[in-house]
Amino acid sequence: MSRSADRTLARSRRSVVIGRSTDGLQPLAIAARMIERSSSTIVGLVIVGFVGLNVAMLAELRVEAWNKATSAGDNVLRLLQDELSQAAASYEEAFRIVGTQLTLVADDMRTGAYEEAVIRSVSSLVRPSGDLFLFNESGEISQRSHYFDEREALLNRSFLTAHRTDPSLAIRIGAAFRDPSTGSTMVWMSQRLEGADGRFAGVVAATMNTRRWRALFETYAGGPQSAINLFHRDGTLMMRMPFLPEKIGESFADTHNFRIFASAPEGDFVGLASIDQVERAYRFAHIANTPFILNIAIATDEIYASWRRVAMSSGSVVLVLALMAIVLKRVVGRELRLRRESESRYRALSSLDGLTGVANRRAFDEALQAEWLACESEARPLAVLLLDVDFFKSFNDTYGHQVGDECLRQVAKAVGEAVARSSDLVARYGGEEFVILLRGTDGSGALTVAERVRTAVEACAIPHSGNAGIGRVTISIGVAAALPRPEIAATPGLLVSAADRALYRAKRGGRNRVEQEVDIAAQAPGFGPSDEAERLKAVAFHRNVIANRPSETFDELADLAASALHAPVAMVNLVAADRQVTVGRCGTEIDVLPRDQSFCAHAILGDDVLVVPDASLDPRFAANPLVTGPGTVRFYAGAPILSEQTQQPIGSVCVVDTVARSGISATEQRFLTTLARLAARRMNPGADAGGGERPVAEGAAGLAYRPRPTRIGEGPVSTVKAAAAS
Repeated sequence: MSRSADRTLARSRRSVVIGRSTDGLQPLAIAARMIERSSSTIVGLVIVGFVGLNVAMLAELRVEAWNKATSAGDNVLRLLQDELSQAAASYEEAFRIVGTQLTLVADDMRTGAYEEAVIRSVSSLVRPSGDLFLFNESGEISQRSHYFDEREALLNRSFLTAHRTDPSLAIRIGAAFRDPSTGSTMVWMSQRLEGADGRFAGVVAATMNTRRWRALFETYAGGPQSAINLFHRDGTLMMRMPFLPEKIGESFADTHNFRIFASAPEGDFVGLASIDQVERAYRFAHIANTPFILNIAIATDEIYASWRRVAMSSGSVVLVLALMAIVLKRVVGRELRLRRESESRYRALSSLDGLTGVANRRAFDEALQAEWLACESEARPLAVLLLDVDFFKSFNDTYGHQVGDECLRQVAKAVGEAVARSSDLVARYGGEEFVILLRGTDGSGALTVAERVRTAVEACAIPHSGNAGIGRVTISIGVAAALPRPEIAATPGLLVSAADRALYRAKRGGRNRVEQEVDIAAQAPGFGPSDEAERLKAVAFHRNVIANRPSETFDELADLAASALHAPVAMVNLVAADRQVTVGRCGTEIDVLPRDQSFCAHAILGDDVLVVPDASLDPRFAANPLVTGPGTVRFYAGAPILSEQTQQPIGSVCVVDTVARSGISATEQRFLTTLARLAARRMNPGADAGGGERPVAEGAAGLAYRPRPTRIGEGPVSTVKAAAAS
């Protein structure tokens, strides 16, 4: 290979590298490289994520366990509080009845039998917990209800003296004391009795024993370390569950916890029990109208026992996941390393055209996307040159395919040498077509490069007898340039399409020439193709032709489009200078739409079917009133109608839906294209206005015709929805 050829191949290889830099890699390749470079960080973040989620979950479960336990304790406290309050109320009721019955009889008429009957009648109110007594004014027992063995109780009758000196009729509850014979604690409840003249007439009293409460506390007992305690306000422990007989009757008035109990009517706190030094969560309350303080104490170990089991289980799971992440990191790292090594070996083969040594189509497509984004961010122009070897089929037929291959190699070499900058990309686009990507080059600069390339190929003087009048190989070039900006509707694909249209004009204009397409930045909505004046002449011509034809001529085509693509709206439109005019419709009554809202104004910019899966996500249409307004147009598909006289795009056959779609099939695209050709035919002078043709016969097999769909409505709503067709 010559030194010049070496330089050409080197330039092509450098161009490929530029085209496949980090910016041009496929998204998956970029992700793979990023993962490989920061795998340790990623694994660390994953592990931290696992730990963080686990900690958050455990924190929530811990709070839930606490709330559940304290709520259960509070419920038990309220139930026991009600039970004890009812017991005290029973004593009060017994005293009230005794006092009332005794005052009904005069003092000199009240006999022992009467008093006994009164005491016996109310004894059931105090029987579960104690004995009911009636003391006379001398302090002697007049009557009693059960004759329980209350020797210790009878030794603690200080209440008699208190009632004799205190004229108050309020019920008194005495200090707690312990009965050695039973091991339980008790208190006296008593009330002063008065005669008709208001003098002291004795005392009605009853003992309240805590034996009954032990059984009650056992009913609501919690875990083995939890406790229920009943204190007298003087600090005496009256009952406890679990039952500790040696502690019953002991005073805890000087303990820290009891001071908290006595300081407020109710409350809760966490503290160590003075009895066994176990940490518990306390919930306490004073029982109304009594000297009793009740508390529920739940051991914190029992509250969090199930939570600790969950924490151990989830911690084990997190540990396993962390180990799996580390192992996965090593496995993935190894696979990515092998992949990178493999890519390094085969990158040249996958990026270069095997015949000519320049970049292949795949490398060009990747580079085009990357360069478009780069120029958009840098506010620099981008140009594409699409060139085709003139009459190359004739060359192959005359000289043979091997000579044809050598011809393509020489053309690639000449093109590569003519493109001076190493940052430019030369690629084989397919067959005898080549493409040049010029970064930072506007239309004027691209024309200069194109002419230099055309001259360089012709200067190779490769014999070509089929190229009449010249006798050597020449090329035709189409040029297109754009300034990529987010606010315009142009895309990399439109840039190539524009260059392709320019190439078509160059070939149609006699070949061996350069043609330039207008800057595609100007082809936003409201503008048309580069030869807009000629196109508008064609639109006016065909509007005059069909002016007096019935609407059914084109309504039938709209019906077929709506039926085959299952769309609620379909139209046949012409795109004039400032408006879209509807000449055939299905599912809408729209007639005219402003061109700046027209979807069809975009459809006529290309040769293929324009498909918009979701207009709300397409930057060309997201702000369109038809998309943002009440009509909520989402899906659009339209095929351009080309005038059969001039091949100018004059309108479109389109379908519209208010629901986004993933796209349409190739068969459906061919069907729309066939309908567009049929519409163009019916717009010709002398065409059959009735339209007996069946477009299904023209390559849309498999799409069944169904009856014309029901119109989606009249008035503004249908107008907006149908407007999507524009």
